[in-house]
Amino acid sequence: MLNGLPWDLVYQEWWGEYPPHDRTEYVGLYRDVAYRWHLVNRLAGKNATDLPELLDLDGGVFGITQDMAVYPFAYHDGRSKNADPEIATYKNGLAFHQQQKFFLSWPFGEKVLIWGGYGWRDTNHGPPGCDKSDGDHCTPDSVYDEGGHAQCMPAPTVSPLPKSEARQRRWICEHRWQGVAGMMHFRKACRQHAVSEKWEGGKTEGIGIGRLAFRLGNDCFVALTRGRREDEDEDVAGVGGTWDLTGLKIALPQGRYCDMSSLHTQKGWDQSSCPREVEVDEEGVIQHGSVTQGEILAIHAGALVTSLVS
Repeated sequence: MLNGLPWDLVYQEWWGEYPPHDRTEYVGLYRDVAYRWHLVNRLAGKNATDLPELLDLDGGVFGITQDMAVYPFAYHDGRSKNADPEIATYKNGLAFHQQQKFFLSWPFGEKVLIWGGYGWRDTNHGPPGCDKSDGDHCTPDSVYDEGGHAQCMPAPTVSPLPKSEARQRRWICEHRWQGVAGMMHFRKACRQHAVSEKWEGGKTEGIGIGRLAFRLGNDCFVALTRGRREDEDEDVAGVGGTWDLTGLKIALPQGRYCDMSSLHTQKGWDQSSCPREVEVDEEGVIQHGSVTQGEILAIHAGALVTSLVS
């Protein structure tokens, strides 16, 4: 039965002990869940002064290398009933969204998995239309309405989600949120390039605490600002406001770029327009572009806004 499946779809759970490489030859890749924990912890679990540690992220479970692992960002048995900043679920709202987009932008991991699911009030809940009281037989609600439109939660704008929204029994479809399709495009174009420059808040001159940026090769650039949870202390350093990138020399080719983190879908996208754009001059200096609190910006030379390029 398994011989008919691509090995990329088969992986093994791993709970401890040193992971021998030869197990992956016949059983499938190791599921490394520690990598996503490190990512979430560095983006949301630590003070903003420690944010530069995010750009040193190079693995998860000790002994598991990229060629023998699949890295899921979220997974069914790794959820929490309520919002928990240390556990990646949709209930964390905008913070989760920023984390999954950074997960796609950072060039680590040969095989990564993003998550698309449904809302729950209890981790034993099945999909919408199937609650615990339904017994063993039920019919899940369709993701699509009669017109063929996906009935999914829109991308969140606050962290965490309001409790009433976090407990809704509906399709969430995190993989359909604004920017995820664009970030998949970015990853395919840029993952093979090494980090060639970093801008680290509190360490790089002129870059405030809670802000980070990096360039991959000569054609890809990412910037982000740390967000703030609604229940977070007001004195957390280095968060809040918008990072105006004007004047930052990123050394990318001249042009008007589409911020791939803002793109809703690649379907039918002809590069003639983009929800958010970045303008770079002939010296490789940003003339227009910004990152709002808790967001991420990602551009690459293969995603210019063609109708606006001279």
